[in-house]
Amino acid sequence: MSPVPRAFGRRIVTMSNISEDYEVALLGAGFGASLLAAILSKQGRRVCLIDSSRHPRFTIGESSTPAADFILSDLCARYELKELMPLTQYGSWREKYPEVRCGCKRGFSYLWHGVGNEYRATTDHEHELLVAANSSQQVADTQWYRPHVDQFLCQYAQECGSKYYSESTIQEISRGSNKSWTVGLNHIDQSLQIHTPFLIDATGPAAVLLKHLQIEDISNQLKTCTVATYSHYENVPLVTDWLQGYGNRQEDFPYPVDDAAVHHLFADGWLWQLRFTDGLTSLGFVQPVSKSGRENQDIPSGHWEKMIKRRPVLKSILGDARLASFPGKVFHSGQLQRLYQQAAGDGWAALPFTVGFVDPLHSTGIAHTLSAVQKLAQGFESRAMPQLEFLMSYSDQLIHELIHVDRLVSLCYENLSSFNRFSAATMLYFAAATTFEKQFHSTENSFLCAENQDFVERISRVEILSQQTASQSTAPATDEELAELFSMGVQEAIQPFNHVGLFSPQIQNMYHHTIAQKSAHD
Repeated sequence: MSPVPRAFGRRIVTMSNISEDYEVALLGAGFGASLLAAILSKQGRRVCLIDSSRHPRFTIGESSTPAADFILSDLCARYELKELMPLTQYGSWREKYPEVRCGCKRGFSYLWHGVGNEYRATTDHEHELLVAANSSQQVADTQWYRPHVDQFLCQYAQECGSKYYSESTIQEISRGSNKSWTVGLNHIDQSLQIHTPFLIDATGPAAVLLKHLQIEDISNQLKTCTVATYSHYENVPLVTDWLQGYGNRQEDFPYPVDDAAVHHLFADGWLWQLRFTDGLTSLGFVQPVSKSGRENQDIPSGHWEKMIKRRPVLKSILGDARLASFPGKVFHSGQLQRLYQQAAGDGWAALPFTVGFVDPLHSTGIAHTLSAVQKLAQGFESRAMPQLEFLMSYSDQLIHELIHVDRLVSLCYENLSSFNRFSAATMLYFAAATTFEKQFHSTENSFLCAENQDFVERISRVEILSQQTASQSTAPATDEELAELFSMGVQEAIQPFNHVGLFSPQIQNMYHHTIAQKSAHD
């Protein structure tokens, strides 16, 4: 088997019948749906993927994490997906599948531009925070170039036995008295009916099945409220070179600053910078907005240029960068946050990106999707379909996890006006992530400690402290004193979950040793 992307062209499915029966039908063919389809096909089930588009297609959500690699590695071992194991580390990925574009991710890099929308280098790294997740490039995490990765996994699912219906428009979804779903499609100018006892919605924001079932939208329960402008760019300068222009001292950085998810932080938003191996770079600017949000729309590159003009430091960061020919345009997200009340039910389930989304700040998307794939795959391990009790538990956990991520993210936005406060708020995420990694095989482990009641209660304490120490507080203390009080409170709150020396004053914002050993789950 050689699951390598071949010619990126139209894939046509020839149908001899107008009706097909499958044990499981997945709506959507992104990486999560394709991976789950491959697993179910390996189990001997008859599976199909139904997608409105075709590969390759542009999408973001590119930054992987140790948690994502741990889960993917576990899936590969449990379900004999040996062809996918190289994707769990940057070195093996580049060696085995160099044609599948990716980037090296050693950790998270944060650069503060909040002093007059400008960056200032200091000898004690007052305006930088680097948190290492890997000890070397060889074992590093990766930036996923989704047009390649999604196509790669979709082709892999087909080679494992899954049927793929691309460019298919869903005309109807119905369910008979025998609890069998019927999905009516228009596919390559033909009509087709898919019959299946189990549907999985992986259509992302389209939420095709959730909307058909009239699942309630509860997005207003999320605290975070942001929009994003984003695309892919070529000829983006290295952050390393840009920092050198400011006289920045980088010899004690735990890794090259570009080998990371780079966050350029401003008091009113932040720019992500994710670099792929060949220099192509994913760029996106995220801004908090009012709850009213805005409509989804594509916007011309001129809007991006106007945003850069308002922040001269962005022009120096981007240098002579130019918009990549693919996708060839800049996108505006509208309000990013989404959440539905239910993620599964009798005869159906949905993946996380369909059920909801919070924000790209902590790069939780890939890991969360893989975590859901892991749970659903276990639910299908018996020959019977997943039982309602299992599905409702899956639903409750998934909703709870999205709300949990929202709390971790919203605390960071609440404290974005101060780098010291923001850095302290991020430590809640790093405590949760490193605890999840450390306890990966524990039966009591939950995604980012979402079901650890002690950790959840400690978030509540920090939320209260954040409000009490806000800069607009009437307390007779300076902003610096309030920031220090907040930082000390967060440090105390995460103490039982601080396994990697977070808040250590000796390291001056340069964390070399937050690394969970991958051998722990091999």
